[in-house]
Amino acid sequence: MINWKKFVAFAGMAVFFAQSLWAQCAMCKGTAETTGEDGKVIQAGINTGILYLLLLPFILIATIAVLYIVNQRKVARQKALDQG
Repeated sequence: MINWKKFVAFAGMAVFFAQSLWAQCAMCKGTAETTGEDGKVIQAGINTGILYLLLLPFILIATIAVLYIVNQRKVARQKALDQG
């Protein structure tokens, strides 16, 4: 069973923090457009930062999926023990 209070709180935080990420995109774009002589170094750093930001949502989704699967197996195992 889903705990709706936790779900709503998590969804609210996700929406709240998503707004601050848009500001970071503008900063990265501005930095990438105004590179100097060492532009390749700056661009490599920006690319690494983008990959880092891209990886976090996938880790969160995978963690939630694993916790959900483990919980469902635990519930199914408990139901099987209660019935038989």
